[in-house]
Amino acid sequence: MIKTFNLKTLKSLIIALLVTLIPAGLSALITMNSMGRYNELTKPFFAPPSNVFGIVWAILYPLIGIGLFLITKDGLDMPGVWKAVKKYLYLIALLFIWPILYFNFELDVISLIVIIAAFILSIMVGKEFYEQNKIAGIILWLLSAWLGFATVLSISILILN
Repeated sequence: MIKTFNLKTLKSLIIALLVTLIPAGLSALITMNSMGRYNELTKPFFAPPSNVFGIVWAILYPLIGIGLFLITKDGLDMPGVWKAVKKYLYLIALLFIWPILYFNFELDVISLIVIIAAFILSIMVGKEFYEQNKIAGIILWLLSAWLGFATVLSISILILN
């Protein structure tokens, strides 16, 4: 638990959020004119309306940024932290490119491979985060649950189209 919230702690929180939210925002900007594609596809019965995705991601991205903060607040030199952070950064990179590949370039199979990789990596990152901070791990596993759903949805849409 954070005992004191000082300038150093605030700086760490801001950096963790920026590392997470900047790629998310850039990806959203790049794909914003291509999101109509989802509405044109044949979808399974369990597919949510398109506006649900924005709401979920608007909640998940700040949360996983907080998860990053929780494991880095005591420094990157703590045992196991840098290893977990590197995997987290790979995860953020996959989450950045997935919607671009899917919506802008319509590379369904490649984007499916990317989301499966992100799903698997999110579970691994969640485990490593959990070893550092239980709340951070649980936050990452919330992301894993969403990515698991997105993976099943992507496979279903690929089959139906």
